[in-house]
Amino acid sequence: MLNNIRTFTLLTFLSSALPSSPFAAARCDEEKMIEHEFKRENFTVLHLNALAGKSHVRGNDADKMVISGKACSNKQQYLDRINACINEDSPELTFKLIIPFSDHDFDASYAYMDIDL
Repeated sequence: MLNNIRTFTLLTFLSSALPSSPFAAARCDEEKMIEHEFKRENFTVLHLNALAGKSHVRGNDADKMVISGKACSNKQQYLDRINACINEDSPELTFKLIIPFSDHDFDASYAYMDIDL
């Protein structure tokens, strides 16, 4: 399945403390989609750093990798500050989800992004 990739490393960091209630994760008052596509032959290592949400990884024999996700928050002003940082430093691909929880003016009731790879 990953025959042209010598090494495949997936680093995922998930936090379970994100939604303040069990119902927060079920709703998505404000949302946006992201999608990035990469040629698999260009990378032998993938680092995925997602601190808030669910991550689903599926393998296949395709010659491309697709990272897609849905970001959610309770207000548009917080959703606008959720971003993905991508570093394509062959042979490593790094995808980092940015949710500025530590910023003093980021006070979302919930903010997360579910990712499919």
